[in-house]
Amino acid sequence: MTEGAPPSPPPGGYRLAVLGDPVSHSLSPAMHNAALAALGLEGVYSRRRVGERGMTSAASEMRTGELHGANITMPHKGVAAHLADRLSSDAERAGSVNTWTLEGDGRLVGHSTDVEAIRRVWVRAGLPTDRPVLVVGAGGGAPGGGVGGGGAPPRRRWWHWRTGNCGARRAVQRRCRPWLSGLTFGFDRWSGERVCREGWW
Repeated sequence: MTEGAPPSPPPGGYRLAVLGDPVSHSLSPAMHNAALAALGLEGVYSRRRVGERGMTSAASEMRTGELHGANITMPHKGVAAHLADRLSSDAERAGSVNTWTLEGDGRLVGHSTDVEAIRRVWVRAGLPTDRPVLVVGAGGGAPGGGVGGGGAPPRRRWWHWRTGNCGARRAVQRRCRPWLSGLTFGFDRWSGERVCREGWW
């Protein structure tokens, strides 16, 4: 929703959802249903446990107006980016999408609020913008941390994740292209697991 007076809900109210797997732990329905009530808007925000095929179906529902908005959580942020017709600038840089909206011409737009959230927290906390950044993990939100952390200018980022987990190296390389220039690997001295030591851009 944009700032200002909220738009009138469609007949039957807004149909909104968070999409992911697992998703039963998500607090998004409680927060968004409370927001709808506070704004006096008719609608329901629900959880949907979906796989990649379910994501494709949800994208179709967005385009036909059966679903009016969606948030995306693990492990589908990369899939959500692929299914969108257009990406916001932050989502395009991150290659990761956690929110879908629909434009007036029927195009599905992917956004990454992860990037802006990290950017705001970074500024509010007064963290330096001229220091290296450590990104732990290789999930869908990790590229958002890379893009949003440390300010807008290019900074060196250090990545750390277990490589035996779901093709993490390929995932980060794919999501962070073209601004991820390289990766190096080593072994964690405590766990003995092979981890990504560094990525930079």
